[in-house]
Amino acid sequence: MAGPRKERPLGVTILAAVCICGGPMFVLAGLVWLIVTRNILLFFVPFGAIPLVLGIVMGLLWGSLLLATGIGLLRVKNWSRWSLIVLIGDGLLDGIGRLHDIRSIPLPNAALVLLAMGVGAWLLSYLFKLHVRVAFGASRF
Repeated sequence: MAGPRKERPLGVTILAAVCICGGPMFVLAGLVWLIVTRNILLFFVPFGAIPLVLGIVMGLLWGSLLLATGIGLLRVKNWSRWSLIVLIGDGLLDGIGRLHDIRSIPLPNAALVLLAMGVGAWLLSYLFKLHVRVAFGASRF
C-alpha cells in the first residue's frame, strides 16, 4: 500500500528537468571526447594520457549522476536532494578555485564565474527552504 502522495514544488520540477537534460549532455560530451581523442591517446606517453582519460571518465560519471539525480527529484526522493546539494557545493568550490588568482583571468570570465556561484548559492538556499525539505520528508536539513 502506497503512502500519501508527496507534493512536488515547482522549483524542484524545474531543477529535475535541468538535471535530466544536462546529464545526458555530459555523458554525450564524454563519449564524443573519447571518440575524438582515441587516436591521440595512442601517441601519448603512457602516463600523459591519465589526466585526459580521467576527464572523460569524470564527464561520464558527472552526467550519469545528474541524470539519476533528476529522476530522483521527479520522484521526490531525499537522496536526490542531497545529491544535488553536493553537486552544487562542488560547483561552488570549483568557482572559488577558479577565482583564487583573480588577476590572472579575464574580467568577463571572472564575471561568469561569480554569476554561476551566485546562482549556485541561490539554488542551495532554495533546497534548504522549509517547504522543499518538507516535500522531501527531511526533518532537519
